Amino acid sequence: MIERIVTRVQHQSIADCITVLQRQGLQWEDDIEGSVIIYNSIDGSYSDPVATASYSAQVIKCVAVDPLFEGTGLAQRMITLLIEELTELGRDRLFLFTRVKNLRTFSELGFHPVAIVGDLIALLEQDPRGISSYCRSLAAEQVTSTSSGPAAALVMNCNPFTLGHRSIIETAAAMSSILYIFVVTEDDSIFRTEDRLELVKLGTADLANVIVLEGGQYIISRNTFPTYFLKEQQIVDHAYAQLDATIFAEHIAPALGITRRYVGDEPFCPVTDDYNSCLQEILPAAGIELTVIPRLEHEGKEISASEVRRLFGAADLAALKELVPQSTYDFLSSDASAYAQKEIRRRSNAGTGSIQDENR
Repeated sequence: MIERIVTRVQHQSIADCITVLQRQGLQWEDDIEGSVIIYNSIDGSYSDPVATASYSAQVIKCVAVDPLFEGTGLAQRMITLLIEELTELGRDRLFLFTRVKNLRTFSELGFHPVAIVGDLIALLEQDPRGISSYCRSLAAEQVTSTSSGPAAALVMNCNPFTLGHRSIIETAAAMSSILYIFVVTEDDSIFRTEDRLELVKLGTADLANVIVLEGGQYIISRNTFPTYFLKEQQIVDHAYAQLDATIFAEHIAPALGITRRYVGDEPFCPVTDDYNSCLQEILPAAGIELTVIPRLEHEGKEISASEVRRLFGAADLAALKELVPQSTYDFLSSDASAYAQKEIRRRSNAGTGSIQDENR
């Protein structure tokens, strides 16, 4: 057997990974940064790939072993190699999404369940205290209020923060004693996490019962959710929604005493409508009410972050100013946002677009 670690994935190594994945009915994912490939070769050549495992950021994914070599320890060997590689890169909090039927295999490799959705998908992490430590850090942010209304939450991307976001937050805050805003943490957004977080804080500074928190690694982004073992997009979207809702209901809400979650309505987006339906299915069973808030309109159209990004990319600051708070406008019209302009152009030239999930 020949082991090969590829930290900068190239065409031939991708082809070798895809060969193994397809034998197991799995798919390659384009965000992969590096892979381990094992070849059934006796002459030292990179021929006949029989096992592969990859990573993106802190997530191990696309793990597959040729059926003829299952039970030979190749999966364990690949995970060990990836952990060593990622440790050298300074990534010491690792996650793994897998089919539920593979739970035992990865548990034996030192991964611990965070959340399980039926027999479909499970999220595991390497740190046995990871989710409990996160919940303790959240509990330290808990505020007790004597005002009427529940402790509630909103989960948002705010890419960037708009008057639409502000309207939903203001409405939710008026119906809550305390409102926690979780800003999704992800590197795939046009605007950096620290900037999105700061814009939300600035844009809600006058709302005394609003607390803005960084989402962290347990508020899962649809953009980073692995899909390689789920064949149909509808199943992917539903699995993502169920897993995200389960983590919120089982871990995040209890840590802060949250008994209500708000979402913006999505009458024209079936994906987000399914997400809201999953929340409605899972949250009430955990004692958490779901409330849908209508979105703010401007000139007959809902205000969306995607429209703000379009105007920002076109440098139409006059039109953009009608859709965002002053603090967001000040940022977008300053040199501090130049990196986002470059990222919009890069994605446009690459054909990857810039639309993100607006319900988050």
